[in-house]
Amino acid sequence: MSSVTRRFLHERPMTAHPPVMIVDHDDDGATALAELLRMEGFLPVRAHTGRQALEYLAKGLQPCAILLDLLMPGDGWHFRAEQVANPGWAKIPVIVSTAFGKRPELVPRSSRCRRTTT
Repeated sequence: MSSVTRRFLHERPMTAHPPVMIVDHDDDGATALAELLRMEGFLPVRAHTGRQALEYLAKGLQPCAILLDLLMPGDGWHFRAEQVANPGWAKIPVIVSTAFGKRPELVPRSSRCRRTTT
């Protein structure tokens, strides 16, 4: 977990094992993130698709943050659009973790991100 992500998550108000939703199709990456989150005292909640993540939110999951693979096949962009369109969900901070490589300038315009770190 990067120092930026760690600092961001620990600046959030802490409750007993606050949930953090991981939205990623990659099992290896999501498993590693989940283990790091557990070590930091968070409760990782895994969604394999953007659709599954939206279902969790619709059922009342209130994560303190969402770690999102924006470029996952099919629906990372769709998830983000639906998330920011819903007033209750739009307040949940999203950390985009994706493979933009040398093109971080694409992220703010297309996903309403406030800042990027490469």
